[in-house]
Amino acid sequence: LSHHIGIFGRTGSGKSNLMMVLLEAVMRHNRHWWQDGREGQPTSILAIDPHDEFRRWHASSGGRDGLHGIVQNLSDREQQGIVEPFYYLSARNLEEGGLERRVRLSRADVMPSDLTSIIEFTEQQVAFANQQFSRWGEEWIGRVMMGDTEEDDKLGGTGVDFLPGTVSAVQRRLDFLRRAQTRIFTPFDPEMGFEYDSLLPDILCALEQGRVMIVETTLMSELEQFLLNTIIARSLFSLRRALRIAASPDDLESAIRQAFGQDDASGQRGLRSLADELVERVEEGDLPYVRDGNLRSIENLPEVNIVVEEAPSILNPDRMRDGSVFRDISRQGRKFGLGLTVVSQQVSEIDSDVLTQLNTEVFMNLGNEMERRAAVRNASADMGGFENELQVMSRGQAILCASYRNIPVPVQVPMFNMIE
Repeated sequence: LSHHIGIFGRTGSGKSNLMMVLLEAVMRHNRHWWQDGREGQPTSILAIDPHDEFRRWHASSGGRDGLHGIVQNLSDREQQGIVEPFYYLSARNLEEGGLERRVRLSRADVMPSDLTSIIEFTEQQVAFANQQFSRWGEEWIGRVMMGDTEEDDKLGGTGVDFLPGTVSAVQRRLDFLRRAQTRIFTPFDPEMGFEYDSLLPDILCALEQGRVMIVETTLMSELEQFLLNTIIARSLFSLRRALRIAASPDDLESAIRQAFGQDDASGQRGLRSLADELVERVEEGDLPYVRDGNLRSIENLPEVNIVVEEAPSILNPDRMRDGSVFRDISRQGRKFGLGLTVVSQQVSEIDSDVLTQLNTEVFMNLGNEMERRAAVRNASADMGGFENELQVMSRGQAILCASYRNIPVPVQVPMFNMIE
């Protein structure tokens, strides 16, 4: 799972059932690891669920309960060991304190690069956003929204002025983060009483401890969903890079702060609140990077796999042309123990740089001739002769290709409802 996986198939081919089987298998692995002292490490999965399927699966129609049922069948000690603090996040109102939570991120978690990778910005707009982040750090979004963008030499102004049209264009692109427009991004303005309020530190700590986590996005706008996924992936990638950079536990705090653009020595304000939280979590042991006074190696941390559902919406070439953390993870993630799972009805709409980095592909029924050709062309093993099978396979049938196998393997995915 630290390598990259592609799951491709048209509607009704069984992709969601395959994901449920995978999630259940990882939960079982983590349970055995925790109970029996199984060698190796637990595994973490962050799965975006755009259809709210994984939590209850088919329980409402008499079928098997999903992750909710799995979690409820665990003992209190097992829940504490492999589930807490949560396994399900949603934009819906949920009871606080349980294992199912309402997700909250803060404007103070957002870097300009997060936005420019999901929204089209001109070069001038990117430069303006970066200037404001350099000037205001974690407060940059609120300042831009309020129009507090004039240069001031006393505040370290750069002497660079931007056209009013550029400023207005960036303000429009930030509009979905206004308090009245978003259900998941909280405002950040300490002077106005809006302190840092985010679950991001908890999410990152949970993923570094071996957790299966689903994020239901049915009430989120497309941009909210993309931004949430991007921030979590970028933050986790930044943390593991910081761990690799640090030479000793004493260096770790500085490496984490620099990873989030915060460096007092050079006057970089960056994401100070998030960095403060993460440094504190390291000291408390919730972010398990130090053990017995020594830095842990990345190889001794959980493998973390990030599942990108409806992948063409965020991994298409047009959206990724200005850079994306997912492209970075596809190229470098394996050496940091980070993997992607790309789930899509289409092969042809996925960025070619991401496709070439997939080590394992599960091809289910692909009715479109163009998609079948793309599957054969991009497979990790020689798929010659299998193109017709891709058209006629039944639900749950698939062809498994992998860079570590010489030939494709036909497989039948079990029905989640039938797993004991």
